[in-house]
Amino acid sequence: MLSYGFWQSHYGGARDVIGKTLKIEGIPFTIIGVTHKGFRGMSADVEMEVTLPLPAKQLFGGEPNMQKYLRRRGARWLQAAGRLKPGVTLEQARVQLDSLWPEIRQEMVPPDKTFADLGRFRDLQLKVESGARGASLLRNRFSKPLYIVLAISGLVLLVACVNLANLMLARAASRSREMAVRVALGAGRARIVRQTLTESVMLSVAGTLAGWVFAHWASHAISDFILGQIYTVPAALNLSPDWQILGLTAAMAILTGVLFGLAPAWRATREDPNAALQHGSRTLGRGAGRLGGGLIITQVALSLVLLMGSGLFARTLKKLHDANPGFRTHSLLDVSLVPKPNGYKNLDPVNYYRQLTDRIAEVPGVESSGMMRARFGNVLEWTERIRITGSDAEGLVADFEMATPGFFETAGIALLQGRKFEWQDDDHAPSVAIVSQDFAEKFFLKGDAIGQHLDVMNARNWQNLQIIGVVSNASLYDIRKAQAPTVYLPSMQYRDYMGWSQLLLQTSLSPAVMTGALRQTVESLGHEYISSIKTIRQNIDRSILQERVTAMLSAFFGALALLLAAIGVYGLMAYAVTQRTREIGIRMTLGAKRLGVLKMVLRETVVLMSAGVGIGLPCAFAATRLIGHMLYGVSPNDPVTVACVVGALFAVGVLAAYLPARRAMRVDPMVALRYD
Repeated sequence: MLSYGFWQSHYGGARDVIGKTLKIEGIPFTIIGVTHKGFRGMSADVEMEVTLPLPAKQLFGGEPNMQKYLRRRGARWLQAAGRLKPGVTLEQARVQLDSLWPEIRQEMVPPDKTFADLGRFRDLQLKVESGARGASLLRNRFSKPLYIVLAISGLVLLVACVNLANLMLARAASRSREMAVRVALGAGRARIVRQTLTESVMLSVAGTLAGWVFAHWASHAISDFILGQIYTVPAALNLSPDWQILGLTAAMAILTGVLFGLAPAWRATREDPNAALQHGSRTLGRGAGRLGGGLIITQVALSLVLLMGSGLFARTLKKLHDANPGFRTHSLLDVSLVPKPNGYKNLDPVNYYRQLTDRIAEVPGVESSGMMRARFGNVLEWTERIRITGSDAEGLVADFEMATPGFFETAGIALLQGRKFEWQDDDHAPSVAIVSQDFAEKFFLKGDAIGQHLDVMNARNWQNLQIIGVVSNASLYDIRKAQAPTVYLPSMQYRDYMGWSQLLLQTSLSPAVMTGALRQTVESLGHEYISSIKTIRQNIDRSILQERVTAMLSAFFGALALLLAAIGVYGLMAYAVTQRTREIGIRMTLGAKRLGVLKMVLRETVVLMSAGVGIGLPCAFAATRLIGHMLYGVSPNDPVTVACVVGALFAVGVLAAYLPARRAMRVDPMVALRYD
């Protein structure tokens, strides 16, 4: 079955596509249909370009392991979907399926389960949920961070509105004589208010249109970045703004334009026309007055809250990037291996992977190589509950991994006691395991684990494992977590788990340089091919994608808020200097020094900034508690972040005020005294 997009791109929308043959890895498949445009099945993120019947899976995995995998009664890797009949609610369907579940579950119980395993199996429950929105990996990973970003963007909107109100207020004050003339000529107060609000709304609408253009570009850039990190196939999720978003933002622009245009309108209606016409600008007071200063304080406080969040997310990302996972994060490549059609059929995996790692080690530039089952930085952790053999304890949940000889040397995980895996540790040898230092210390007195025996509680074939070595701690999967207790098993003893593995190799060369030689070496053996080659650093960065996106977006909005605060301070102080030109001239005539005038203007700025910081800090401390669960290695009240944010605000504020202060310092007293 072809998707509509694949049909258009590869067959030009030809009507005679039905019945044609499509070869997938050399295996012919007959095309029997094309889905309608926009159909993505149960996925909200990806359009499946080609869909095959489930039994065809065994053609790509090889015999006999894949058939065995498909026929496992206890496997729970499939999901069923159904459409509700008219009038039937989801809750009614859930109740009906729950009544059928015990009988279905009983049929799924494998015959080789132990008594304890059967009890856990019978505790399994059926999960029934709506599929109306489709399954989405993005939704699960990015819902909470995007809500945070939405709140941040709302605060940026408030900062922009306060800035708009402040600038409009200064504008209205400078036009007081013009407004007085309009009133003298018969303009009513309602007309003055309408004019002021119109100007404010027009500015908001212009900003909305500019933002709409920017949003189109930014949404594509962000979605391409996120989807490209998660999926290896083209994603079908369209994050571009639509007409509904445009309507919402336009409505918000008009509303904010009206609300924050009320301040200058209110000021314009309170002006005394006679006083304004008689005195003009000679008696204009101290800038935009208390209202303008209050708006600057509000803007600084809001900016501080935004910058605190941005700083904490940036610090979290830095901590994650610098975290020591316990394994080598440089000069290490992760090569994903995929079987060719029937590539595992009649294959001795132990001899094959021994031969493969030996040949890979001979490739120029490769220093060492080894195999592992999972992947460093894998978001899907492999954990098992472990207990000492013969114990009735609840056991300890530990990270779990299977590896071949050469893995520990290649990964940079040090052997502390005992020995490493050897190729002779196959399914004919006694069952063995290697544990991490943390595991040994938690289970055994003084960490003396060599020779002890372990059981994996929910696996019949992983029992009575003798510990032959202790290695250094490592966070194999989630580097956000402390280095967890870990158990390693030799892949050679469990042949069914040796396929679809990860090849690790240590090299100082880049993936681009190594790709050709690696592909040739792997494919020369005729069983597998390489689906991807990535550095371990890329895998780790992919695993912390949520933090990267959150830090990137919050840093953008924080920088925008800082820029708006700088514009607001500059606008207010520039207007204040202009309005106080006569006063400054008098001060200088009476002996005031130019440096004193500069300090006076900067002092007023520092007072406003200090008031804003004083109000903003408690608000920021309260707000950062809400994102505490999203931080790593930093506290919500991190003093370094506080110092950097406050320092940045004061530096930007003083710099923004310096230009008008410098202009005030250069005022000519004779010109200022004639200023009208």
